[in-house]
Amino acid sequence: MRCSKCKTENPENAQFCTGCAVILTPSTQRTSKPIKIETSLMAIIALVLGVLSFVFAIFTGLPALVLGIISLVNIEKSGGKLTGKGFAMAGIITPIFSFALILFIVFPKVRYLAYRQVCGNNLAAIGKAMLNYANDNNNVFPRAGTASGLWNPKAVVWNAPTRQQAYKHGDASITSSLYLLAKYYQIAPSKFICMGDLGITEFKPATYDDGNNDVTQFWDFGPNGRDHCSYSYQQPYYKYNVLTISNDPHMTIAADPNPWLDKNAQDKRDFKAFQITGGKEFTKLGNAITHQDKGQNVLYLDGHVNFESVSFCGINDNNIYTQANSLDIKKGTRPIRGGAIPVSMSDNLLVIDYGLPPRRGRGMP
Repeated sequence: MRCSKCKTENPENAQFCTGCAVILTPSTQRTSKPIKIETSLMAIIALVLGVLSFVFAIFTGLPALVLGIISLVNIEKSGGKLTGKGFAMAGIITPIFSFALILFIVFPKVRYLAYRQVCGNNLAAIGKAMLNYANDNNNVFPRAGTASGLWNPKAVVWNAPTRQQAYKHGDASITSSLYLLAKYYQIAPSKFICMGDLGITEFKPATYDDGNNDVTQFWDFGPNGRDHCSYSYQQPYYKYNVLTISNDPHMTIAADPNPWLDKNAQDKRDFKAFQITGGKEFTKLGNAITHQDKGQNVLYLDGHVNFESVSFCGINDNNIYTQANSLDIKKGTRPIRGGAIPVSMSDNLLVIDYGLPPRRGRGMP
C-alpha cells in the first residue's frame, strides 16, 4: 500500500509508514495500481527476422540476433513487466541455425569452385612450361624415353643416376613425360595435383627414404608416378608420336584424369550408359571423376585452359578420353589398358598411367 502523505510504498497490512512513520489508516493509505504486463515487441520482431533469415540470410539474421539479445536483457530487467523470453530466445537461436544450414549447403560448393580454380591454374602453369619446353626442343612437346620407346608405366627407374639407366629399353610412363617439366623447368610437384583427385599426394623424395631431396635429380614422381600426378596427357607413345607447336591449336594436350583408365572411377562407370545426348545425366558419365562429374579442366595446345562440361571437346568435338571411330567421334571407343592408341594425328586421347592399386574415395564434391 502507498502512504498518501509521503507516497512511500509499504507492505500490505503495515500499520506505520516506513517513510514518514505516520499511522496508516484508510485515509492515509492508497492501494497500489496494478502492474501492467506486456509482451516485448522487440522480442517478437527478433523472432520474425530470425525466421526470415532462412531466406535473406545475414540481412535479417544479424538484426535478429541483436534484437533478440537486447530484448532478452530488457525482459530480465523489467521485474516481470515484460514477457516474451521465448520469442527472444527463438530470435537468437533461429538465425544461428539458418547460418549453419546455409554454410552446410553453400560451403562445399564454394570449396569445390576453389578447387576447380586451383586445378585450372595448375594446368595453365603446366601449359606455359610445355610451350617453353617445346621452344627449347625443336618445337616438340615433352616425351620421356627414346623416340622408339613404348608406353610402360613400370619401365622408368625414377631415381636412376643417368638417363640411360632411367628408361629401360627406351620405354617410359606418361608421368615421366610430365616430370620433365619439374626436372628442367622448375614446375613444383604440387602443380601436378588436382585437389579433387583423392589419394594423390605431392611428390617428396623423402617419402621414399631417398637422401636427395632435389627434384631435378630424378626422372619420375617416385616409383608409382600416378600416386603423385593427377593429369592426363596426350598419348605420345605411338606412331603419330610427334606432338609439336605446329599441331592444331584446338588440340587438347592435358586434362583431369581419364575416367576410363582411372582406378578411382573404374567401378563407377558404365561405358554403355555414357551417352552424348539426353542431358547431363548421361553426358556427365564421360567426365573426369575429380570435379563431381561436372566436367574437367582442359589444357589446349595454344596454352589456354577451359573447364569443359563434356568430354567431347577436342578437335571437331572429338572425345578427349576415348579413341576416335568413324561411327561416333563424340563418344568414340573406350580405351583399352595397354592399347590406348590414337588413330590419327587429330585424335585427342588423353591418358594416365594404369595398373596401380585402387585408391579409396572419389573426387571433390
